[in-house]
Amino acid sequence: KPNTSFEPIVGQTLHYTVGAIVFDDRTGDVLLIQESKAKCRGLWTWPAGKAEPREPLLEAVRREVREESGYDIAVTALVVIDSESNAGRGKGMKFRFTFAGRVVGGQLKTLEDRESIRAKWFTRPELLAMDNFRRDGTVDLINTVWVSERPALQNVPPVAIRAHNQMLMRIVLTVVKETNRGMIPRYVLVSRRPHPHLPVCALRRKSHPNTILDMFIKQVFGSNDMCQHSPSGVLSIEHNGVPVPAHDGLCLTVLVKCRVPYDKAVPAGDGYVWQPVSQRLDKQLQTYLESPEITLIEWSAE
Repeated sequence: KPNTSFEPIVGQTLHYTVGAIVFDDRTGDVLLIQESKAKCRGLWTWPAGKAEPREPLLEAVRREVREESGYDIAVTALVVIDSESNAGRGKGMKFRFTFAGRVVGGQLKTLEDRESIRAKWFTRPELLAMDNFRRDGTVDLINTVWVSERPALQNVPPVAIRAHNQMLMRIVLTVVKETNRGMIPRYVLVSRRPHPHLPVCALRRKSHPNTILDMFIKQVFGSNDMCQHSPSGVLSIEHNGVPVPAHDGLCLTVLVKCRVPYDKAVPAGDGYVWQPVSQRLDKQLQTYLESPEITLIEWSAE
């Protein structure tokens, strides 16, 4: 059901932060910037900042990297999403998107301004020896992006340009069916009404995505015993805040592995059905499920 009690408006009820981990294609060095803000002056971090109203996420991250480091980048992948569903005294939502990128132009920034003191390339041994990062977990995040860049997410559009006026989660729930011949066909849950489509749930303030997923599965299958799912990661994100502020929402498509066998995972009623997938799609889903850390977008929610 739509979440009519929450209207996503960037800068008011909703905040999008974007950042990029940028590697040197030849050396593997990583680009960091030194903060100029009073509260964190002198500390090092990756280029990042808030998206403006009516600003697409990809344009926002390219702008932030240019302002803070001097470089123009090509965004190669969306790797990590962090979210808070109870931000701003319980009145809003926050999302932070960390992209991977590579330099395509510009010059390394060396003069201080209000955006940053300077930018610098660091080797991996230098990173490990540092203790003046702005954010905890900086090296872990850099390593996560490094692994994801090795090659699974290459040439995949980081963000699909599609407008939404709600905060949504599309669910790709998969299950396998064992047979006597050893074949294991794969199925995906499909909602029948008003026409066949993948199920979509509203993301809600004060509700963790896993809680929303549990509620959805209980509704579909009519039993708490069915809540044995395993969220693997995010397949895609859809966002386009350009048309009007009412389109500040987004949709995250999440891949979920059902741990209950096909024969026991029977939807209650006739609103949902298991749809067999093609061999090509089955192979792709298997790749995602076997290696989610390098093939899917990581989502850390609070």
